[in-house]
Amino acid sequence: MTGRGKIAAAVSAAALVASGLAGCGSGTPVGDPSAPGSATSPSPTTPPSSTTTSPSTTSTTPASIPTVPLAARAHTKAGAEAFVRFYFDEVNKAWMQPSVRNLAAYGAPTCKSCKAHREIAATLVAQKRRYDGPPSSILRANALATIDTHTYAVSFALVQEARHVVGVETRKVLEVVPRRVLTYEATVQMKGDSWIIRAIKASV
Repeated sequence: MTGRGKIAAAVSAAALVASGLAGCGSGTPVGDPSAPGSATSPSPTTPPSSTTTSPSTTSTTPASIPTVPLAARAHTKAGAEAFVRFYFDEVNKAWMQPSVRNLAAYGAPTCKSCKAHREIAATLVAQKRRYDGPPSSILRANALATIDTHTYAVSFALVQEARHVVGVETRKVLEVVPRRVLTYEATVQMKGDSWIIRAIKASV
């Protein structure tokens, strides 16, 4: 598989559906495991200065684990919702730098989507590519207790933002990702003084 095919397959693997690890079309979007993206190659753009990556940060060395905000550690319904938002903020940072951040601290071994997010970060680092802006944002999140108050099912609407995957050094546009709005459900469980994501699946 070519370098472009590998990154496209990886982006497809990042789809938040745990079982949707398929697809190899160029530009396959972050939140959709099947729909192909645009195959066009726009003229190179200059990434925002706030996300410019220096050679020292583009490595496979895990960054230090950021402190989870107090709001995202609260053992409450609002805390579970805040943790899901925090998690996707960390995924965004990892794909924009790129860097192999310690996302493993936030996902349980049962979370296939969480594993895919980490694999994409590693692929971007290895191929010296990055997103030119936050890949996703969450419109809304609503948590409902499942078995008990230690476990919540957080339903959320995720916006896959229209972005470019560019070369870290060349800044040349290599992939085009279209904007889409999708809905998912994350199962989060209290672990210690914070939360951990056990699974992410598509909402029916």
